[in-house]
Amino acid sequence: NADPVITLNVGGTRKQTRRSTLTWSSRYFKNIFDGPFKPEDGELFLDCDIVTFEYVLYFFRHHRLPRDAPMEKVKDVANMFSVDKLVEETERRLECERLVGTWHYEIKDVDEKCTDNTFEIYEKELQLWFHVFDVDLDEHLHGQLKKDEDRYIVQEKWGSWHLRPSGQMLLVGEGESGEDAKSMRTDVLAIRKPPRAHIR
Repeated sequence: NADPVITLNVGGTRKQTRRSTLTWSSRYFKNIFDGPFKPEDGELFLDCDIVTFEYVLYFFRHHRLPRDAPMEKVKDVANMFSVDKLVEETERRLECERLVGTWHYEIKDVDEKCTDNTFEIYEKELQLWFHVFDVDLDEHLHGQLKKDEDRYIVQEKWGSWHLRPSGQMLLVGEGESGEDAKSMRTDVLAIRKPPRAHIR
């Protein structure tokens, strides 16, 4: 049989699935079945929690994760069995969970005048998006939140806000980059306050 049924013993609970299901995105299982293990040898023991592994098996079968999956635990099991696509998926989900909400910044300009800026960060199809009301333009702006190393970029018509979850915000005017952008950092003081609401 080119694609035999494999019996798994997951922490004492038996599960069955096709070999191709297990090897779809797992270097661990590919190595197991390329090695000496044969289905006729019996069960393949996996030393992990069956409840968490059910989510991993669901991902193998459907190529997606259910919304209620416990991401940290699933990521641990995905790392254990070298399921690279699942590791990437859980990391994206965890990033969304960490960043979704209302980001409040208190901005102090060069004249020591303080204003508040509020960015609503929400998730859609595992991508991060922003909503902000621009007082100067008197309009609501929406767009995808772009990641650049340790900062997240909100693009507006006049330029962009570079936000850091740790609290710092950098104002970058249109056409400015490099040293020009860095020179503005002292002009803006930003503090991320705890989220007041979450958008789903």
